[in-house]
Order: sequence, then structure tokens, then C-alpha cells
Amino acid sequence: MSAHKVLENRSNEYGWTCGCHGCRRKGYHTHTNSYLHKSQLPKQPGRPPGRPRVLKDRIPLTPPPKLNSFVPPPKRMPPPTLARLKELLDYDPQTGIFTWKMAESKRIKVGCRAGCKDSYSGYWVIYIDRKRYYGHRLAWFWVHGQWPTVLDHKNRDPSDNRISNLRKASPGQSRANTKIHKNNSSKFKGVRQSGRGWAAIIRCNGKKIYLGTFATPEEAHSIYCKAGQRLYGNFFCPR
Repeated sequence: MSAHKVLENRSNEYGWTCGCHGCRRKGYHTHTNSYLHKSQLPKQPGRPPGRPRVLKDRIPLTPPPKLNSFVPPPKRMPPPTLARLKELLDYDPQTGIFTWKMAESKRIKVGCRAGCKDSYSGYWVIYIDRKRYYGHRLAWFWVHGQWPTVLDHKNRDPSDNRISNLRKASPGQSRANTKIHKNNSSKFKGVRQSGRGWAAIIRCNGKKIYLGTFATPEEAHSIYCKAGQRLYGNFFCPR
């Protein structure tokens, strides 16, 4: 008897191959039991014939997130009231330092400096009623009685919260008073290498403005400084 006949007889006897060409050639079943006839399915002991198989309860999988789903921006922390601020803290406009007037918890001592310096951004941070606030915003709110939107530090020191060092600004004006990025390869603010030359680029209203390509980075930086003074005035810092 040939090998194909033996495999065909096995498939009829045991029901673990479907009898197709692939199963006869490989010598083992390549299809699942769903391709077999009902009469060839293996009988399960302990179950009456004809009873459908009941699957166990499974935990439904969460659907994958949509790629273009809209995520609302986080809500801004509501500012404290001016009465609550002056009840807890005392502010010195000459030094820009906040001190505690009343102990809000056991770790706070009356008369000590309030807050700490953020190691990532460099801003002074103060917690009031378990909510995080920036020190320069609290200083402006203490003196003027209005909660600011965007503030700029004149000397570019984010931890210096003297009232004389703070001023209102737009996001573009505040960005113009920043230091040069540490990854700048040209060592000049607003200048980057473009081919064999040096390109001068400045931002205005969230858009990049190309000022031209020059032979040296010094020449490109001088053009960038002229454009910055014209657009931002006293807020512009060349370095």
C-alpha cells in the first residue's frame, strides 16, 4: 500500500487530517478542526452529543485609541484669592522673597522662606492649599491685584522675582528674551548652517522668517539682531 493511501486511511480513522494534498504531502495536519466534517471531530468526554460548547467568560479588551481623537488641553490652576495669599504669605518687593506668615502644615515654619526652585525650569515654585503656583505670578498678583497671563524676567533669571524685574509681555516678546540654545552649532543666536553658508532666521507671530544666507555667522547674526530690534524692541536680547 502506498504512503498516500496510508495517510488517507489514518485521516478517516483518527480524523486529525483533512485529506488534502498538503496534509498528505507533509504527513501531519495543517488545518484546524474547523475544516473537518462534524463526524470527524473528536468527541469530548462528559458532554452529551449535540450540546454546543460554552466558552468561559473572558474579560473584554479595551478598544484601541483613535489616532485622530481630540484630547482637551489641561485646565489651568485657578489663582488663589488675594486675601488668602496675604493671609498666608508676606512679600518683599525689593528682594522678591516670600515668607510664611502662618503655618499651613507641620513642615512649615513661620518666618521661613516659602517655596523652592524647580530644577528643570529654574522658576521659583510655591504650594498654597496643595496647589502649585509660580512665584513671579504670585508676586505680580500681590502688588497689582491682577492675575497675569504672560510675564517676562528682564535679567532672564527665572528665580529673580523682584517686582522691578517683572514685566508684562506677549509670548513672542518673552521668547525673544531667552538665551541661546545649548545645541546651537553656530554659537550665535538666530543663526544656523545652510550648505556652505550661514542662514539667519527669526520668529514672529509663531512663524519663521528667513532673512538670508551669508558667508560668515557674524554677518548673519548682525542681520538677525537688526530684525529682532525692529520687531521686539527692548524685549529683544541678542545673546
